[in-house]
Amino acid sequence: MEDSQAKKQKSKHNATPGSSVPSTPESINLGDDDGSHGSLDRPSGRKAEKARLRKSKSKEAGGDAKNVELINLLAIMQEEKKIANEKKFEMMEKCYLQEQQRLLHEEQRLLQKKEKMKMEHMKEEDRIMLMDTSYMPQLQVEYYQRRQMEILGKKM
Repeated sequence: MEDSQAKKQKSKHNATPGSSVPSTPESINLGDDDGSHGSLDRPSGRKAEKARLRKSKSKEAGGDAKNVELINLLAIMQEEKKIANEKKFEMMEKCYLQEQQRLLHEEQRLLQKKEKMKMEHMKEEDRIMLMDTSYMPQLQVEYYQRRQMEILGKKM
């Protein structure tokens, strides 16, 4: 049993208060457990800073190129829309002119028809006025005389 006590004593004897606590702490808890140690990192060197700047400039240049491309695309789309609207306006204007011409022709056709009817009516009145009623029965003579009086009444 002495051997086991000796071993225990050795383990107790070797374990000194100074050796049980490490002289340098392995971790310091500052209450900041988000995993970022930005303030503890050393500042970046010149090469790293230049690389970071080049990378950000290339991203900006790529973004600018995309913006320029989008602006150009937008300008093209606006120009195409403007051209389409102009074509639409021209077509509408052409349709309007065609409709105006159609209405003008229709009006002229109606005037011609009216004039033709007027001429036919005048021919009929002239025929009635020049009608020889000497060989007609009395009833027809009365009809033509009444019509002649109506025609004369209109002209006066």
